[in-house]
Amino acid sequence: MDPTSPSATSPSGNPKDFKMLDPPFLLADLPQTGRLHRQHGRRRYSGALLFMVLSSLAVAFSIFGVSRQLHHGEPGSLAGAVRPDQAGASSATGRPVLRRVDDERRLPPDAARGKQYLAQALSALELKKAQEASGPPASENAREALKMLAYHLSGGFSRKIVGQTVRLEEIAPFDDSVTQTFGTEYEVTRFLGEGLFSLILEVKDKESQRFFALRVPFGANQEDQEEIQASRSTSEDEDSDEEGDSTEERVTQELSELLLSEEEGIRTALDKTPAAKGASHRGIAVPLATAELEDMPADLYADGLVVSNKVQLTELFYGDLETLVEHSPLLPLDAKVYIAQRLLLQVLYLQEIGACHNDLKLSSCFMRADGSFLLGDFASTNVAGTEAGKFVGATLAFIEPELFMSIKKGLETATPVVPEAKSDLWSLGALLYELFTGDLPYGLSAPAHSMDRLYLHLTELLQRDISSAVLVPDMTKSHVPERWQELLTRLLQVKREKRITADEVMREFSDLWQ
Repeated sequence: MDPTSPSATSPSGNPKDFKMLDPPFLLADLPQTGRLHRQHGRRRYSGALLFMVLSSLAVAFSIFGVSRQLHHGEPGSLAGAVRPDQAGASSATGRPVLRRVDDERRLPPDAARGKQYLAQALSALELKKAQEASGPPASENAREALKMLAYHLSGGFSRKIVGQTVRLEEIAPFDDSVTQTFGTEYEVTRFLGEGLFSLILEVKDKESQRFFALRVPFGANQEDQEEIQASRSTSEDEDSDEEGDSTEERVTQELSELLLSEEEGIRTALDKTPAAKGASHRGIAVPLATAELEDMPADLYADGLVVSNKVQLTELFYGDLETLVEHSPLLPLDAKVYIAQRLLLQVLYLQEIGACHNDLKLSSCFMRADGSFLLGDFASTNVAGTEAGKFVGATLAFIEPELFMSIKKGLETATPVVPEAKSDLWSLGALLYELFTGDLPYGLSAPAHSMDRLYLHLTELLQRDISSAVLVPDMTKSHVPERWQELLTRLLQVKREKRITADEVMREFSDLWQ
């Protein structure tokens, strides 16, 4: 279904499709400057996303997040990360060498069955979508952005995106390791959903007949849109054109900076790995190529909404892991074990080079037809022990207690926020605990609805220094395998100083990822 049609399904009625963020991002109306602000309606945790845009002395709170710019600080230590200079000494120190993520020929029988189950469940979900002819939900801003894009591509003859021809120019592989060739003309075959500040379209290369995903960045300033609508019902302001130009420049600049931040995050996650091997070796989602839309201005802008002409061609994924799990309420233990094993390995690769993802969640895991998945959404990524970048996202359900407190303090006092390697290890533990048991650890499921409630709850946990041993009964009741229980109790130590390091995970729990 084309979401630009009047009968398109509303966002509230259906689950996500391609790595959907329920609404698109918004630009917060902050003092001094407007800043990108992402809303993320994690369905089980309303307002679960904490998203900061770090900006000098400007604070904006909402149920979905906060925006802030903090002053630069001095880099700290890697705090438990396996430093890059240690990676080459693996065999000398006796630490097991991480296997390639896609080298799954020797998967344990239970994990192999789990992968097969995910592939079958994904196929069934795709078939169901096709039979129901129901496309993914699209926010109002996404529908308007699609109409703007379709109108431009059609030369003003249509506002329906499916069936349009996209012509690309300035096509460049993500790096020199990507050797495949790309055509210049593509047919839009489906709208896949909203990605991270982007429209995701399924496109077919007219020359090779190969399918790709085309990522088209877009953004909106909600406050500016409301002001524009209000101005239309009142008298014209003689300065409106000047203000409109200022808004357009601000929105386009912020979108450009966010895209650059994400690209830098991907390159940080790759380290020295060629882009063409990022998926197979590290299990991360890397664009195949970047390009520009032919005969299109740098940005289409109208009524507070902007669509960029700078696009990405990526591997075609089949939704995200969170969506698949939510459509599989009776997910077998084998499937959970496979997910846990693969995600653990992906995070260990980041830990090995001293990188922090900072926003681990199942919706950032993009599905392949064979049941495997790649880790994406690297806009928040930075080097462990260094100050967080301009765009930092964290999902309240999975954020480490001490990182949450650091962010809250930073918002109030302009103190630098410095994620540490162990921050991601907590997030991994919380994510896997929820996967295995259906709930967050330490009674966090309810507090994760609200920043204020979460602050009170985490403060109490830190003050009491509660032992992770309290988690064992619920894990046992949920039939979590014993070795995974042992790892989770080490990952979910409330205080960072007591938490296991990545090096210790590699040494003591290699049986869980080899």
